Amino acid sequence: MTGITWRDQDVIRFWKRVLKSDGCWTYTGARLRKKNGDYTYGSFGVRKRRVLAHRFAYAITYGSPDPALKVCHQCDNPICVRPDHLFIGTQRDNLRDMRQKGRGYINAYPPGEKHPKAKIGIADVHVIRRDFAAGVSVYRLAARYGIHYSTIHDVATGKTWKSVPWEIERPAPRSRVVRSGLASGKDSM
Repeated sequence: MTGITWRDQDVIRFWKRVLKSDGCWTYTGARLRKKNGDYTYGSFGVRKRRVLAHRFAYAITYGSPDPALKVCHQCDNPICVRPDHLFIGTQRDNLRDMRQKGRGYINAYPPGEKHPKAKIGIADVHVIRRDFAAGVSVYRLAARYGIHYSTIHDVATGKTWKSVPWEIERPAPRSRVVRSGLASGKDSM
């Protein structure tokens, strides 16, 4: 894949879509959208090809970057196209920059209540563990909290929410009860 090539009219058209200010220069053209519907980086059409707006801004200012490298934001604003807010780096450089600024988690989500899919909080974890140890069924707890019974079981037994200390003694695993009396499942004929 080669670098970005453009015509003068592409550059004029691009800058018409930029709001300049003392801080970030905001790209007002088309934007990419994540699967969850959130908008991310600007997208610009150049010679029948879509390019990231910040990458195009870097290319027309400093020259077309190596396609293997990323154009990263110092300002952490995905729609900023101000050339002095952009720098070239590898994916590793970009991830290191993100971690140093405390913006992301690599290969893991934050634990506990900060997890983007958390349905319960730390106080709920303590109550679930206490009630489970007292004999309340995972089905009843699941109905109370509106989450799947297997999730309740994982919380109650410490498989999840490991970062939350135990206020009570950790319960021993419950044994399975064989209801039919036929442990092997075979007829005793």
